[in-house]
Amino acid sequence: MWRADGYSLGDLLYSLPLGPGQKKQIAVVDWERRESARRDELTGFDESLSNLMVHDRDISEIVNVSLRENNKGSSSAFTGGYGQGSGAAGSGSYGGMSLGAVVGQAFGMGFGTSEASMSAARTLAADSLQKVRDTTFQAASAVRSLRSTVIHTVSQGEQVTVTTEVIANHNHCHAMTIQYFEVLRHFKVTQELGMVQECLFVPLRMTDFDESRALRWQDTLRARLRDLRLARAFDALRRKAVDWKGANFPDGAFADEPVRYVEGWFFVRIHVPKHDPGFFESLWNSFTSWIAGSTTNPVSNARLQILINGAPRNVAFTLISDFRADTPLYVRFRSTDDLGIRRRDIEHVTFAWDKNPEGFPDGSQNIIVNGTMRYYTDHKTGVLFADSNISAGASQDLQATLWCPPTTEDLRNPKDDDRQLVESLVRHLNEHVEHYHKAIW
Repeated sequence: MWRADGYSLGDLLYSLPLGPGQKKQIAVVDWERRESARRDELTGFDESLSNLMVHDRDISEIVNVSLRENNKGSSSAFTGGYGQGSGAAGSGSYGGMSLGAVVGQAFGMGFGTSEASMSAARTLAADSLQKVRDTTFQAASAVRSLRSTVIHTVSQGEQVTVTTEVIANHNHCHAMTIQYFEVLRHFKVTQELGMVQECLFVPLRMTDFDESRALRWQDTLRARLRDLRLARAFDALRRKAVDWKGANFPDGAFADEPVRYVEGWFFVRIHVPKHDPGFFESLWNSFTSWIAGSTTNPVSNARLQILINGAPRNVAFTLISDFRADTPLYVRFRSTDDLGIRRRDIEHVTFAWDKNPEGFPDGSQNIIVNGTMRYYTDHKTGVLFADSNISAGASQDLQATLWCPPTTEDLRNPKDDDRQLVESLVRHLNEHVEHYHKAIW
């Protein structure tokens, strides 16, 4: 708190002596000139690149081999033999015979045995385990940011102040000295409690906005939008979120759509020499189809053609005004078939008269003064020319060409406009991320 605390004299700034009856005139010229220049430049560029490749390869092989073999053999042989023999012999004589006897006996026995046995066993075991794992991981990320903002501020000011003052010593007997002191103003500064307010801290994670978050909080963000020019970006955001279903927008620019038909109006002035006694009858016969509103070409007798890019078109004319000679007559026209041409390809429209119209007296003049032509596509209605000075007639040039290339509005792509609006909105929300997070809470 600042409070006034009186005044006091400071340093002596200037002293002016005056003699008796002396007078001095003081002129103070204060000249001030200020020049300031400021340049703020901010450059930023955003670019993001991310690449990720993962390669996994697993090979597992297990081989188990087991072989068992058992052989067993046995052989047995037995051989036996037995033999026995006996024999007798005798001799004698009868009467002087001698008697002899021989007895013999033999016995033999043989026995044999054989046994063989074989046993074999073989065991084979094999075990193989193979495991191969191949892993390849590749990740790449590149971020580049560039944003450029340049602000130039230049200011210049000049001020001149002239102050004159007359100081006199009217005393003729004494000298006088005038002294100028500083006047100091004193303040007393104290500190006091100004305000106490309770705060509630909410754990809100502040992250960047994207299209989905902006669409979710669109009502709150629209109400607290700092740049009101971006209010219509929320409508573009909703259309983009549903891929423009129901928006009735073309896939490309308006000028890329074919023109279904054209219509318009013009004023034509008819002049016939009055010395011809039958001019009214000739005019009436020539414009009967106009007055009757015939659907056929009502100016066939006059042979008026409307050409687009040099090609004649089937056009029906209707006279709206009551016929008056030497007076502009209001005529409406409309194409009777599909033009089969894009708006982008239309460069000029030509009104052309026949040099010698049938049914008109010699010396007659048919002049188109001005007119307007509109075109219609599936998604747009536009103007090829409006209230243009056509001046096409037999008495002047037989034809007049009006150049009507596509305008910026015709070449506009509404879907691209929505994409740019959405991008600007998201960028603006992220530039003021604290403000809009506070608005949401």
